[in-house]
Amino acid sequence: MIELKTKSENFKIVIHQLSLTICGLVFLVNANAQVPQWYLDRKDNRYPSENYWVGVGNGKGSDAKAKEQAELIARRDLVSQFKVKISSGINSMKKENIVGAKTEISEQLEEKTSAVIDSMEIVGMQIAKSEIKDGQTYVLAVLEKESFIEYLAKGINEIVKRNELLRSSADSNAQLGNISVAIQLYLSVLNNIGVVFPKIAFYNIVAPKFYSLPQSILPEGIEIQLKSFLSNITLSIVSGNAQKGEIGKNLSEPFVVQALVKQKEQSLPLKGIDIQFNLGKNILSKAVTEENGKASYNFLVQSEGASGGKGKVIASVYVPNVSPDLRSLVTKNTTAEFSYSFSQTSIPCVVIVEGVGSAKAKESFQKKLSQSLEKNGMSISDDASIIVKAMLSSGNGSSIDGMNGTMYTQEVTLAIQIIDKATNKILGTASTSAKGLGKKEEEAMEKGISSIKIPNREIGRAHV
Repeated sequence: MIELKTKSENFKIVIHQLSLTICGLVFLVNANAQVPQWYLDRKDNRYPSENYWVGVGNGKGSDAKAKEQAELIARRDLVSQFKVKISSGINSMKKENIVGAKTEISEQLEEKTSAVIDSMEIVGMQIAKSEIKDGQTYVLAVLEKESFIEYLAKGINEIVKRNELLRSSADSNAQLGNISVAIQLYLSVLNNIGVVFPKIAFYNIVAPKFYSLPQSILPEGIEIQLKSFLSNITLSIVSGNAQKGEIGKNLSEPFVVQALVKQKEQSLPLKGIDIQFNLGKNILSKAVTEENGKASYNFLVQSEGASGGKGKVIASVYVPNVSPDLRSLVTKNTTAEFSYSFSQTSIPCVVIVEGVGSAKAKESFQKKLSQSLEKNGMSISDDASIIVKAMLSSGNGSSIDGMNGTMYTQEVTLAIQIIDKATNKILGTASTSAKGLGKKEEEAMEKGISSIKIPNREIGRAHV
Protein backbone atom coordinates (compact mmCIF):
# COMPACT_ATOMS: atom_id res chain seq x y z
CA MET A 1 0.00 0.00 0.00
CA ILE A 2 1.11 3.58 -0.64
CA GLU A 3 2.17 5.30 2.57
CA LEU A 4 -0.06 8.33 3.19
CA LYS A 5 1.15 11.35 5.11
CA THR A 6 -2.00 13.53 5.17
CA LYS A 7 -5.74 13.10 5.20
CA SER A 8 -5.89 15.29 2.10
CA GLU A 9 -3.69 12.86 0.17
CA ASN A 10 -5.72 9.95 1.44
CA PHE A 11 -8.85 11.62 0.12
CA LYS A 12 -7.23 12.34 -3.27
CA ILE A 13 -6.09 8.76 -3.74
CA VAL A 14 -9.49 7.40 -2.69
CA ILE A 15 -11.15 9.69 -5.25
CA HIS A 16 -8.59 8.68 -7.92
CA GLN A 17 -9.14 4.96 -7.37
CA LEU A 18 -12.90 5.47 -7.11
CA SER A 19 -12.88 7.25 -10.50
CA LEU A 20 -11.02 4.33 -12.07
CA THR A 21 -13.52 1.90 -10.57
CA ILE A 22 -16.37 4.00 -11.93
CA CYS A 23 -14.73 3.98 -15.37
CA GLY A 24 -14.59 0.19 -15.17
CA LEU A 25 -18.27 0.05 -14.23
CA VAL A 26 -19.17 2.35 -17.11
CA PHE A 27 -17.51 -0.08 -19.53
CA LEU A 28 -19.34 -2.92 -17.84
CA VAL A 29 -22.75 -1.28 -18.03
CA ASN A 30 -22.53 0.47 -21.41
CA ALA A 31 -20.75 -2.25 -23.34
CA ASN A 32 -22.03 -5.21 -21.33
CA ALA A 33 -18.35 -6.11 -21.02
CA GLN A 34 -16.73 -8.60 -18.69
CA VAL A 35 -13.99 -6.50 -17.17
CA PRO A 36 -11.07 -8.60 -15.85
CA GLN A 37 -11.12 -8.87 -12.08
CA TRP A 38 -7.41 -8.01 -11.84
CA TYR A 39 -8.19 -4.75 -13.64
CA LEU A 40 -10.85 -3.82 -11.11
CA ASP A 41 -8.66 -4.92 -8.18
CA ARG A 42 -5.63 -3.11 -9.62
CA LYS A 43 -3.21 -5.78 -8.46
CA ASP A 44 -1.17 -8.80 -9.41
CA ASN A 45 0.04 -11.03 -6.57
CA ARG A 46 3.37 -11.44 -8.33
CA TYR A 47 4.05 -7.74 -7.79
CA PRO A 48 3.34 -6.81 -4.15
CA SER A 49 2.46 -3.16 -3.49
CA GLU A 50 5.31 -2.72 -1.02
CA ASN A 51 7.77 -3.28 -3.87
CA TYR A 52 5.88 -2.07 -6.94
CA TRP A 53 3.66 0.73 -8.13
CA VAL A 54 0.75 -0.53 -10.20
CA GLY A 55 -1.22 1.24 -12.92
CA VAL A 56 -4.05 0.06 -15.17
CA GLY A 57 -5.33 1.19 -18.54
CA ASN A 58 -7.68 0.20 -21.33
CA GLY A 59 -8.11 0.85 -25.04
CA LYS A 60 -11.00 0.32 -27.41
CA GLY A 61 -10.32 -2.53 -29.81
CA SER A 62 -8.10 -5.58 -29.91
CA ASP A 63 -5.28 -4.44 -32.18
CA ALA A 64 -1.82 -3.05 -31.48
CA LYS A 65 -3.16 0.52 -31.43
CA ALA A 66 -5.65 -0.38 -28.68
CA LYS A 67 -2.87 -1.92 -26.61
CA GLU A 68 -0.69 1.14 -27.13
CA GLN A 69 -3.53 3.36 -25.91
CA ALA A 70 -4.10 1.11 -22.89
CA GLU A 71 -0.38 1.26 -21.99
CA LEU A 72 -0.42 5.06 -22.27
CA ILE A 73 -3.38 5.27 -19.88
CA ALA A 74 -1.65 2.88 -17.46
CA ARG A 75 1.42 5.14 -17.56
CA ARG A 76 -0.76 8.16 -16.76
CA ASP A 77 -2.29 6.19 -13.90
CA LEU A 78 1.18 5.70 -12.40
CA VAL A 79 1.97 9.39 -12.84
CA SER A 80 -1.27 10.45 -11.14
CA GLN A 81 -0.30 8.45 -8.06
CA PHE A 82 2.92 10.50 -7.82
CA LYS A 83 1.20 13.84 -8.42
CA VAL A 84 -1.35 13.54 -5.60
CA LYS A 85 1.56 13.50 -3.14
CA ILE A 86 3.36 16.61 -4.45
CA SER A 87 1.99 19.24 -2.07
CA SER A 88 2.63 17.42 1.20
CA GLY A 89 6.00 16.19 -0.06
CA ILE A 90 7.23 19.73 -0.69
CA ASN A 91 5.86 20.98 2.62
CA SER A 92 7.81 18.20 4.36
CA MET A 93 10.96 19.25 2.49
CA LYS A 94 10.54 22.81 3.76
CA LYS A 95 10.05 21.62 7.34
CA GLU A 96 13.23 19.57 7.06
CA ASN A 97 14.99 22.65 5.60
CA ILE A 98 15.78 20.64 2.46
CA VAL A 99 14.46 23.50 0.37
CA GLY A 100 14.42 27.03 1.69
CA ALA A 101 11.14 28.90 1.78
CA LYS A 102 12.60 32.28 0.82
CA THR A 103 14.45 31.57 -2.41
CA GLU A 104 12.93 32.03 -5.85
CA ILE A 105 13.60 28.33 -6.48
CA SER A 106 10.97 27.33 -3.92
CA GLU A 107 8.28 29.77 -5.10
CA GLN A 108 6.98 27.63 -7.97
CA LEU A 109 8.39 24.32 -6.85
CA GLU A 110 5.05 22.51 -6.73
CA GLU A 111 4.15 23.56 -10.27
CA LYS A 112 7.60 22.73 -11.63
CA THR A 113 7.67 19.35 -9.90
CA SER A 114 4.32 18.50 -11.48
CA ALA A 115 5.76 19.42 -14.89
CA VAL A 116 8.84 17.25 -14.26
CA ILE A 117 6.64 14.27 -13.40
CA ASP A 118 4.53 14.82 -16.53
CA SER A 119 7.56 14.89 -18.82
CA MET A 120 9.80 12.33 -17.10
CA GLU A 121 10.37 8.98 -18.73
CA ILE A 122 9.04 6.20 -16.49
CA VAL A 123 12.13 4.02 -16.82
CA GLY A 124 11.53 0.38 -15.97
CA MET A 125 7.76 0.26 -16.42
CA GLN A 126 6.61 -3.21 -17.52
CA ILE A 127 3.31 -4.59 -18.72
CA ALA A 128 2.57 -7.45 -16.30
CA LYS A 129 -0.85 -8.40 -17.66
CA SER A 130 -2.73 -7.87 -20.91
CA GLU A 131 -6.17 -9.19 -21.80
CA ILE A 132 -8.77 -8.62 -24.51
CA LYS A 133 -12.45 -8.90 -23.61
CA ASP A 134 -15.52 -7.83 -25.56
CA GLY A 135 -13.62 -5.51 -27.89
CA GLN A 136 -11.57 -3.86 -25.12
CA THR A 137 -7.86 -4.26 -24.37
CA TYR A 138 -6.90 -4.13 -20.70
CA VAL A 139 -3.37 -3.86 -19.32
CA LEU A 140 -1.73 -3.74 -15.90
CA ALA A 141 1.61 -1.95 -15.67
CA VAL A 142 4.13 -2.32 -12.85
CA LEU A 143 7.13 -0.24 -11.82
CA GLU A 144 9.69 -1.60 -9.36
CA LYS A 145 10.16 1.01 -6.65
CA GLU A 146 13.78 0.31 -5.71
CA SER A 147 15.11 0.36 -9.29
CA PHE A 148 13.21 3.52 -10.24
CA ILE A 149 14.31 5.34 -7.10
CA GLU A 150 17.95 4.35 -7.82
CA TYR A 151 17.56 5.72 -11.36
CA LEU A 152 16.30 9.05 -9.99
CA ALA A 153 19.09 9.25 -7.41
CA LYS A 154 21.79 8.59 -9.98
CA GLY A 155 20.69 11.53 -12.14
CA ILE A 156 20.48 13.86 -9.16
CA ASN A 157 23.89 12.79 -7.81
CA GLU A 158 25.57 13.60 -11.13
CA ILE A 159 24.14 17.15 -11.12
CA VAL A 160 24.99 17.69 -7.46
CA LYS A 161 28.60 16.58 -7.96
CA ARG A 162 29.08 19.02 -10.87
CA ASN A 163 27.70 21.89 -8.82
CA GLU A 164 29.82 21.11 -5.79
CA LEU A 165 32.83 21.57 -8.08
CA LEU A 166 31.38 24.84 -9.39
CA ARG A 167 30.81 26.10 -5.84
CA SER A 168 34.37 25.19 -4.90
CA SER A 169 35.66 27.05 -7.95
CA ALA A 170 33.51 30.08 -7.04
CA ASP A 171 34.96 30.16 -3.52
CA SER A 172 38.51 29.88 -4.87
CA ASN A 173 38.00 32.77 -7.29
CA ALA A 174 36.46 34.87 -4.53
CA GLN A 175 39.52 34.28 -2.32
CA LEU A 176 41.83 35.21 -5.20
CA GLY A 177 39.92 38.44 -5.75
CA ASN A 178 38.33 37.39 -9.07
CA ILE A 179 34.96 38.73 -7.97
CA SER A 180 33.40 38.91 -11.42
CA VAL A 181 34.21 35.25 -12.12
CA ALA A 182 33.05 34.22 -8.64
CA ILE A 183 29.67 35.94 -9.07
CA GLN A 184 29.10 34.18 -12.41
CA LEU A 185 29.95 30.80 -10.88
CA TYR A 186 27.66 31.34 -7.90
CA LEU A 187 24.84 32.32 -10.25
CA SER A 188 25.51 29.23 -12.37
CA VAL A 189 25.13 27.03 -9.30
CA LEU A 190 21.84 28.73 -8.40
CA ASN A 191 20.56 28.25 -11.94
CA ASN A 192 21.54 24.58 -12.01
CA ILE A 193 20.04 23.91 -8.58
CA GLY A 194 16.85 25.59 -9.76
CA VAL A 195 16.64 22.96 -12.50
CA VAL A 196 17.38 19.98 -10.25
CA PHE A 197 15.16 21.00 -7.31
CA PRO A 198 11.92 19.73 -8.89
CA LYS A 199 13.66 16.40 -9.54
CA ILE A 200 14.73 16.23 -5.90
CA ALA A 201 11.18 17.06 -4.86
CA PHE A 202 9.91 14.19 -7.02
CA TYR A 203 12.52 11.85 -5.54
CA ASN A 204 11.48 12.80 -2.02
CA ILE A 205 7.85 12.10 -2.89
CA VAL A 206 8.53 8.50 -3.93
CA ALA A 207 11.65 7.50 -1.97
CA PRO A 208 11.54 6.05 1.57
CA LYS A 209 13.89 8.76 2.90
CA PHE A 210 14.67 12.34 1.99
CA TYR A 211 17.45 13.40 -0.35
CA SER A 212 19.12 16.50 1.09
CA LEU A 213 21.37 18.82 -0.86
CA PRO A 214 24.86 19.30 0.57
CA GLN A 215 25.11 22.47 2.66
CA SER A 216 27.64 23.92 0.21
CA ILE A 217 25.07 24.24 -2.59
CA LEU A 218 21.92 25.13 -0.66
CA PRO A 219 20.43 28.23 -2.37
CA GLU A 220 20.03 30.28 0.80
CA GLY A 221 23.71 29.78 1.71
CA ILE A 222 24.84 30.81 -1.77
CA GLU A 223 22.62 33.90 -1.57
CA ILE A 224 24.34 34.98 1.63
CA GLN A 225 27.69 34.76 -0.13
CA LEU A 226 26.33 36.52 -3.21
CA LYS A 227 24.82 39.34 -1.19
CA SER A 228 28.23 40.49 0.03
CA PHE A 229 29.41 40.77 -3.57
CA LEU A 230 26.26 42.05 -5.26
CA SER A 231 25.88 44.87 -2.74
CA ASN A 232 29.20 46.22 -4.05
CA ILE A 233 28.00 46.50 -7.68
CA THR A 234 27.23 49.92 -9.15
CA LEU A 235 25.68 50.83 -12.49
CA SER A 236 26.24 54.16 -14.18
CA ILE A 237 25.29 55.85 -17.46
CA VAL A 238 28.10 56.13 -19.98
CA SER A 239 26.23 57.76 -22.87
CA GLY A 240 22.84 58.09 -24.57
CA ASN A 241 20.95 60.06 -21.96
CA ALA A 242 18.55 62.97 -22.68
CA GLN A 243 18.11 62.32 -26.40
CA LYS A 244 15.27 63.59 -28.58
CA GLY A 245 13.68 61.38 -31.21
CA GLU A 246 10.57 60.44 -33.13
CA ILE A 247 8.07 57.75 -32.25
CA GLY A 248 8.70 54.65 -34.33
CA LYS A 249 12.37 55.49 -34.90
CA ASN A 250 15.52 54.47 -33.02
CA LEU A 251 17.32 57.17 -31.07
CA SER A 252 20.49 58.32 -32.80
CA GLU A 253 22.68 56.80 -30.06
CA PRO A 254 22.24 53.64 -27.96
CA PHE A 255 21.78 53.72 -24.21
CA VAL A 256 25.12 52.64 -22.71
CA VAL A 257 25.74 51.67 -19.09
CA GLN A 258 28.73 50.31 -17.20
CA ALA A 259 28.67 47.86 -14.29
CA LEU A 260 31.49 48.08 -11.76
CA VAL A 261 32.24 46.05 -8.64
CA LYS A 262 34.22 47.38 -5.69
CA GLN A 263 37.23 45.27 -4.85
CA LYS A 264 40.06 46.21 -2.50
CA GLU A 265 39.16 49.92 -2.54
CA GLN A 266 38.95 50.11 -6.32
CA SER A 267 36.11 49.66 -8.82
CA LEU A 268 36.63 47.07 -11.54
CA PRO A 269 34.51 46.34 -14.65
CA LEU A 270 32.00 43.52 -14.12
CA LYS A 271 31.89 41.21 -17.13
CA GLY A 272 29.06 38.82 -18.05
CA ILE A 273 26.28 40.27 -15.88
CA ASP A 274 22.74 40.78 -17.26
CA ILE A 275 21.46 44.33 -17.66
CA GLN A 276 17.70 44.70 -18.03
CA PHE A 277 16.12 47.70 -19.78
CA ASN A 278 12.55 48.52 -18.75
CA LEU A 279 9.94 50.91 -20.09
CA GLY A 280 7.51 51.17 -17.21
CA LYS A 281 6.64 47.58 -16.24
CA ASN A 282 7.53 46.21 -19.68
CA ILE A 283 10.91 44.57 -20.24
CA LEU A 284 12.38 45.99 -23.43
CA SER A 285 15.55 43.93 -23.61
CA LYS A 286 18.42 42.32 -21.74
CA ALA A 287 22.06 42.79 -22.58
CA VAL A 288 25.19 41.18 -21.16
CA THR A 289 28.12 43.32 -20.04
CA GLU A 290 31.33 42.97 -22.02
CA GLU A 291 34.94 42.82 -20.83
CA ASN A 292 34.83 46.53 -19.98
CA GLY A 293 31.62 46.10 -17.97
CA LYS A 294 29.57 47.97 -20.57
CA ALA A 295 26.23 47.01 -22.11
CA SER A 296 24.10 48.88 -24.63
CA TYR A 297 20.57 48.99 -26.01
CA ASN A 298 19.20 50.66 -29.14
CA PHE A 299 15.88 52.17 -28.09
CA LEU A 300 12.93 52.45 -30.47
CA VAL A 301 11.00 55.49 -29.25
CA GLN A 302 7.53 54.70 -27.91
CA SER A 303 4.84 56.77 -26.23
CA GLU A 304 4.01 54.12 -23.63
CA GLY A 305 4.45 55.40 -20.10
CA ALA A 306 5.45 58.84 -21.39
CA SER A 307 3.83 62.16 -20.50
CA GLY A 308 4.07 65.50 -22.26
CA GLY A 309 6.38 64.08 -24.90
CA LYS A 310 8.89 62.85 -22.31
CA GLY A 311 9.68 59.35 -21.11
CA LYS A 312 12.14 57.25 -19.12
CA VAL A 313 13.89 53.93 -19.66
CA ILE A 314 15.30 52.22 -16.58
CA ALA A 315 18.41 50.04 -16.75
CA SER A 316 19.30 47.75 -13.85
CA VAL A 317 21.39 44.68 -13.06
CA TYR A 318 19.27 41.55 -13.36
CA VAL A 319 20.16 38.53 -11.23
CA PRO A 320 18.11 35.36 -11.90
CA ASN A 321 17.21 32.56 -9.49
CA VAL A 322 17.60 34.59 -6.31
CA SER A 323 15.02 35.58 -3.71
CA PRO A 324 12.82 38.62 -4.38
CA ASP A 325 14.47 40.40 -1.44
CA LEU A 326 17.97 39.99 -2.87
CA ARG A 327 16.85 40.95 -6.36
CA SER A 328 15.13 44.04 -4.95
CA LEU A 329 18.35 45.01 -3.15
CA VAL A 330 20.42 44.61 -6.33
CA THR A 331 17.92 46.54 -8.44
CA LYS A 332 17.78 49.35 -5.90
CA ASN A 333 21.56 49.71 -5.83
CA THR A 334 22.09 49.34 -9.58
CA THR A 335 19.52 51.52 -11.33
CA ALA A 336 20.35 53.95 -14.12
CA GLU A 337 17.61 56.17 -15.53
CA PHE A 338 17.67 57.35 -19.16
CA SER A 339 15.37 60.22 -20.16
CA TYR A 340 14.20 60.91 -23.71
CA SER A 341 11.75 63.21 -25.46
CA PHE A 342 9.79 63.10 -28.72
CA SER A 343 7.38 65.05 -30.88
CA GLN A 344 3.74 64.06 -30.38
CA THR A 345 2.42 64.01 -33.96
CA SER A 346 0.60 60.82 -34.94
CA ILE A 347 -0.35 59.05 -38.17
CA PRO A 348 -4.02 57.98 -38.44
CA CYS A 349 -4.66 54.42 -39.64
CA VAL A 350 -7.40 51.81 -39.87
CA VAL A 351 -6.71 48.26 -38.64
CA ILE A 352 -7.97 45.15 -40.44
CA VAL A 353 -7.40 41.59 -39.18
CA GLU A 354 -8.12 38.65 -41.50
CA GLY A 355 -7.30 34.95 -41.79
CA VAL A 356 -7.54 31.98 -39.44
CA GLY A 357 -9.07 31.97 -35.98
CA SER A 358 -12.46 32.62 -34.46
CA ALA A 359 -14.14 36.01 -34.59
CA LYS A 360 -13.45 36.46 -30.87
CA ALA A 361 -9.75 35.64 -31.26
CA LYS A 362 -9.36 38.07 -34.18
CA GLU A 363 -11.23 40.80 -32.33
CA SER A 364 -8.95 40.38 -29.32
CA PHE A 365 -5.87 40.41 -31.57
CA GLN A 366 -7.09 43.54 -33.37
CA LYS A 367 -7.31 45.34 -30.02
CA LYS A 368 -3.79 44.15 -29.15
CA LEU A 369 -2.42 45.33 -32.51
CA SER A 370 -4.17 48.70 -32.21
CA GLN A 371 -2.59 49.32 -28.83
CA SER A 372 0.83 48.47 -30.26
CA LEU A 373 0.34 50.85 -33.19
CA GLU A 374 -0.62 53.68 -30.84
CA LYS A 375 2.64 53.12 -28.96
CA ASN A 376 4.42 53.56 -32.28
CA GLY A 377 2.93 56.97 -33.03
CA MET A 378 -0.17 55.93 -34.97
CA SER A 379 -3.78 56.71 -34.08
CA ILE A 380 -6.77 54.51 -34.93
CA SER A 381 -9.46 55.96 -37.20
CA ASP A 382 -11.97 54.20 -39.46
CA ASP A 383 -11.67 56.84 -42.22
CA ALA A 384 -7.86 57.02 -42.19
CA SER A 385 -5.86 57.00 -45.43
CA ILE A 386 -3.41 54.41 -44.11
CA ILE A 387 -4.46 50.75 -43.76
CA VAL A 388 -2.70 48.34 -41.43
CA LYS A 389 -3.69 44.88 -42.66
CA ALA A 390 -2.85 41.88 -40.50
CA MET A 391 -3.16 38.41 -42.05
CA LEU A 392 -3.17 35.40 -39.70
CA SER A 393 -2.34 32.05 -41.28
CA SER A 394 -1.76 28.56 -39.92
CA GLY A 395 1.64 26.93 -40.30
CA ASN A 396 3.00 23.58 -39.18
CA GLY A 397 0.88 21.61 -36.73
CA SER A 398 1.52 18.38 -34.85
CA SER A 399 0.16 16.18 -32.08
CA ILE A 400 1.96 14.80 -29.05
CA ASP A 401 0.85 11.84 -26.95
CA GLY A 402 1.88 12.70 -23.42
CA MET A 403 1.01 11.74 -19.86
CA ASN A 404 -2.09 13.94 -19.91
CA GLY A 405 -3.39 12.68 -23.26
CA THR A 406 -2.98 13.91 -26.81
CA MET A 407 -1.90 17.54 -27.09
CA TYR A 408 -1.85 19.55 -30.32
CA THR A 409 0.62 22.23 -31.37
CA GLN A 410 -0.16 24.80 -34.04
CA GLU A 411 2.06 27.45 -35.54
CA VAL A 412 0.38 30.74 -36.44
CA THR A 413 2.05 33.30 -38.69
CA LEU A 414 1.30 37.02 -38.65
CA ALA A 415 1.99 39.08 -41.78
CA ILE A 416 1.41 42.84 -41.55
CA GLN A 417 1.19 45.22 -44.49
CA ILE A 418 0.99 49.00 -44.13
CA ILE A 419 -0.85 50.28 -47.22
CA ASP A 420 -1.56 53.73 -48.67
CA LYS A 421 -5.31 53.61 -49.28
CA ALA A 422 -5.26 56.13 -52.16
CA THR A 423 -2.53 54.46 -54.24
CA ASN A 424 -2.76 50.91 -52.87
CA LYS A 425 1.00 51.08 -52.43
CA ILE A 426 2.60 48.93 -49.72
CA LEU A 427 4.57 51.27 -47.48
CA GLY A 428 6.06 48.60 -45.27
CA THR A 429 5.76 45.06 -43.94
CA ALA A 430 6.42 43.14 -40.75
CA SER A 431 5.97 39.51 -39.78
CA THR A 432 6.33 37.09 -36.90
CA SER A 433 4.98 33.76 -35.71
CA ALA A 434 4.08 31.87 -32.53
CA LYS A 435 2.97 28.41 -31.46
CA GLY A 436 -0.02 27.36 -29.41
CA LEU A 437 -0.60 24.19 -27.40
CA GLY A 438 -4.02 22.76 -26.63
CA LYS A 439 -6.07 19.63 -26.11
CA LYS A 440 -7.86 20.33 -29.39
CA GLU A 441 -6.55 21.71 -32.70
CA GLU A 442 -8.89 24.72 -32.42
CA GLU A 443 -7.63 25.48 -28.91
CA ALA A 444 -4.01 25.28 -30.11
CA MET A 445 -4.85 27.71 -32.92
CA GLU A 446 -6.48 30.22 -30.54
CA LYS A 447 -3.56 30.03 -28.10
CA GLY A 448 -1.14 30.50 -30.98
CA ILE A 449 -2.93 33.71 -31.98
CA SER A 450 -2.99 35.03 -28.42
CA SER A 451 0.73 34.19 -28.02
CA ILE A 452 1.83 36.32 -30.97
CA LYS A 453 4.05 39.18 -29.90
CA ILE A 454 3.54 42.29 -32.00
CA PRO A 455 6.85 43.15 -33.76
CA ASN A 456 6.97 46.75 -32.51
CA ARG A 457 10.44 47.45 -33.86
CA GLU A 458 9.55 46.25 -37.37
CA ILE A 459 6.25 48.15 -37.33
CA GLY A 460 8.02 51.29 -36.25
CA ARG A 461 10.46 51.00 -39.14
CA ALA A 462 7.75 50.02 -41.60
CA HIS A 463 5.57 53.11 -41.28
CA VAL A 464 8.42 55.64 -41.19
